[in-house]
Amino acid sequence: MQAPRDAPLDLSVLDYVDHPVFAVRKQDGVPYFIEINEAACHLLGRSRDDVVGQTAETLFPGMLGTALHSTFGQTLETGVTSVEEHELSLQGADCLVRISLKPLNKPPNETPLLIGSIANLSGTQIIRNMRSAAETVAGEMEQFINLAAHDLRSPMQQVKQVAALLRRDFVDMGDGKVELIDLLEKLGESAMGLIGDVLSQAQAAEVPRTEENFDFGALMEEVIGLLDPSRQHIIRYETAMMDTDRVATQIILRNLIDNAIKYAACEPDETYAPLVLKVSVDQHRNDMIAFSIKDNGNGFTARALKYLKDGQLKTGSGFGLLGVRRLLHTRGGELLVAHTENGRGAIVKFMLPGRIGSSGKSKDVA
Repeated sequence: MQAPRDAPLDLSVLDYVDHPVFAVRKQDGVPYFIEINEAACHLLGRSRDDVVGQTAETLFPGMLGTALHSTFGQTLETGVTSVEEHELSLQGADCLVRISLKPLNKPPNETPLLIGSIANLSGTQIIRNMRSAAETVAGEMEQFINLAAHDLRSPMQQVKQVAALLRRDFVDMGDGKVELIDLLEKLGESAMGLIGDVLSQAQAAEVPRTEENFDFGALMEEVIGLLDPSRQHIIRYETAMMDTDRVATQIILRNLIDNAIKYAACEPDETYAPLVLKVSVDQHRNDMIAFSIKDNGNGFTARALKYLKDGQLKTGSGFGLLGVRRLLHTRGGELLVAHTENGRGAIVKFMLPGRIGSSGKSKDVA
């Protein structure tokens, strides 16, 4: 059996609520605190006698009291629930609190009543601040790494040039100096490769997301001109107009094709054979473009495939492809790597949001 709706409300039941709760009612047009429970007294560090009969302006001097006083009056007037966040001094510390106000429907002959609750958001705010600080530090670290990698490129390039100068007109006396020069050049090349990996990782975080219409064939010509200017390899690609992230596509293709060329060297007991690489594109569903890069190189080792799958950075393992995967994931794409069916070479596939327009013919670049 339900109690009559006009039955007197016993506000002492608020003490049975563990959450900080208070009640406000207007008297002579001014909202006053008429009740507060023990949980709210503990949170505010005040007794019931300190609060009951006070207005928000007298209880909380300054702008906070003025704002709460106005909100109490407006909520009682409109009958619309209100939720606000304020900074409040609790036990000597400034805390962020959420104050929720809900008007309580009463018979027409009674003064409207407002039930309020207080939630301490200090823990949430601390987490927000920590997350913001962590993001700021991470951004600064990535920027520093990017700048440092750029600065290191010049001296590492000079190391390779010094090695080339030493080798010029050098007479081999059989005392191991040629091997030292070779080692110097190899160290320079290794360092340049690592710096390139660092830059690709930094690019994954920095490249803005944009979509434009462009000629895929023209983009491939740019990549080939940069990576294989002397046309030592056979690179076949399809031409097509497409709408997608051109900058991200160029970075990804440049890294993947560079990897294919870098690791296509023949084994010592094999005769030289040019790298044959084919790049194809296809529409996957209505909103994704699938890119495929197939080569006849040495392929991926089992360790490399596991490394790409696990995605954990380790000393000496490099992270160029992880940077590519990270860039793809920020665009909603994905990266897949596998061996070819005959076991010679590798297939790398990646997808990016976009659409293919008019397609052209395949083109060979050798």
